[in-house]
Amino acid sequence: MAALYQLENFENNRVPIKIYNHKQDGEKIYTPLHWHRNIEFNLATVGRVMSYVNGEKIIKNAGEWNVINTTVIHSDHYVEKTDHFEGITVQISKSFLDKWLGENLVFQVPKRPEDRERIREILLQFGAIERQCNIEAGFSSGMDERLNYANWNLNERKKQHMNGADSQEVDIWSDHSSRILKLRKMELTFHFLQELERCCIADVDVTKLQSKSDAAVKDVIQYIEEHFSESITLNQVAKHFGYTPSHLSRTFKSRVGANFHDYLQNVRITHSVELLRSKPNMLLLDCAMQNGFSNVKSFITEFHRTFGCTPSEWVRNGMK
Repeated sequence: MAALYQLENFENNRVPIKIYNHKQDGEKIYTPLHWHRNIEFNLATVGRVMSYVNGEKIIKNAGEWNVINTTVIHSDHYVEKTDHFEGITVQISKSFLDKWLGENLVFQVPKRPEDRERIREILLQFGAIERQCNIEAGFSSGMDERLNYANWNLNERKKQHMNGADSQEVDIWSDHSSRILKLRKMELTFHFLQELERCCIADVDVTKLQSKSDAAVKDVIQYIEEHFSESITLNQVAKHFGYTPSHLSRTFKSRVGANFHDYLQNVRITHSVELLRSKPNMLLLDCAMQNGFSNVKSFITEFHRTFGCTPSEWVRNGMK
């Protein structure tokens, strides 16, 4: 799972909100481990999804939602490969929230069912607006179908952003909705802020939740992302950052929800899948070597453990 600090880009805060409607099956129910400044609200509308939020495993079923506070490490995955999932993600600019509700706030899911239901209804309304935006953009289904082929490797997205690429891939993350729909988004956003202030602000300062161990784990995650193709080990990485292996192992597991070796292998497999999607005729030996596996056998074993089939079978089955 590629991990990166996700850049915040909200059209200079003119429309300080982003909305994504999700419709995914099986292994495509996946968002890489990452973190960002903006506050994120995720609603499951159909099926279920498993999330790791600061190392805690959460399974959201249809009708349930959660909140990701600023700079919190998180990712999403399928529970079983036969799963079908639909949902809505709403991200709000942290600087916008700081201005209107106050700085360094922590948001939480309220305890009262009626409060949770009000937030759920607002998230559904955001999803409906986004569907209308997509229809205006020419997607008759109301879903931005480009997201099915989007590059979820945030590291590559950052490179494209910094290089000023003007490809369709970069265009996906921009808001080209009409002025009327942008005004509707803003109207609903301020209604959302009223509900957040009324029932979703926790009695704690966000700076007190951000520990030295959080920063350390983020550094290690970024290091893995930059060096996964090399022969790296827990001991080597611990030495690089000045930790004992046992301390790094405990801290990493508590914040990420997976041990160091499993996470490293997951990163390698994710990059391998992206490479095979772009080059399906590639030799497995080359794919294994370019993604940090010591040999083809270990690559095939890890791939089978993750997807239940060999890389060759996966390619022959249309990479599904």
